[in-house]
Amino acid sequence: MIDHISSLKAIAAVSSAPAKESERPGVTTAPTVKSGSPPSLSKLISMARSLADQGPPIDGAKVARVRQALADGTYHVDVEALANAMLRYSDKEDK
Repeated sequence: MIDHISSLKAIAAVSSAPAKESERPGVTTAPTVKSGSPPSLSKLISMARSLADQGPPIDGAKVARVRQALADGTYHVDVEALANAMLRYSDKEDK
């Protein structure tokens, strides 16, 4: 179940943060709220629906590069880096 209050606060926090991903081609960003007064509940709900409709941001260029590397047989997985990332993620989940 989704905690609507926490979810709305998270949306408000994300929407007021600078959108650095907008500098990357093929990546869409969330709508932002102008500084000053906090957004209304209806505005937050509208923003949440808009974000849900967009789906997760996808870097089309990166997807194309990975597909090509898989097709060429040149895709390399750094198993040590992957294992370390999994351990870091696991440590965060335990806290």
